[in-house]
Amino acid sequence: MAITSSTALFDGPVQADGRQQVRETHLLSDDSIVTVAYYAAPSDDIKAIAEARAPSIAEALAAAEAFSIVERDGPFTLNHQTGAQFAVRFREMVAAADKERAGYLAWWLSRRIAQGHTTDAAVRSAFGMTAAQWTTFKSAKVTPRANAWAAVIAATGE
Repeated sequence: MAITSSTALFDGPVQADGRQQVRETHLLSDDSIVTVAYYAAPSDDIKAIAEARAPSIAEALAAAEAFSIVERDGPFTLNHQTGAQFAVRFREMVAAADKERAGYLAWWLSRRIAQGHTTDAAVRSAFGMTAAQWTTFKSAKVTPRANAWAAVIAATGE
């Protein structure tokens, strides 16, 4: 989801130091709004500040969405990123994962494939692997880790 417009207006009384509150409004393509408030001097180019902040807001929304998707067990809809962008974020999660987190991510991914939310081909493509590489990686790393995580869930009754 893209930010379609960003505006900034001075809002409120002038403070003792001469600054005034600024209210930035970022309109997303789904008509939702992200608002940021801060203080700035009258000489600050608040419109340029708002435009410069827009990409970081879009990135934060996408990162939070990716994290949220991976933290729940079920189908997902992408609102703030494309499938390819989500794949990059997921690969980064896998690369940064410790052993326990890697087990959870493998379990999550295996369930998404098994339940038809994604396919082996899509995951293979996202990870930049050939069919043979993915098959080997899946059998050597993903499936054993997913099974280990499932065993933890079964043992703890989660």
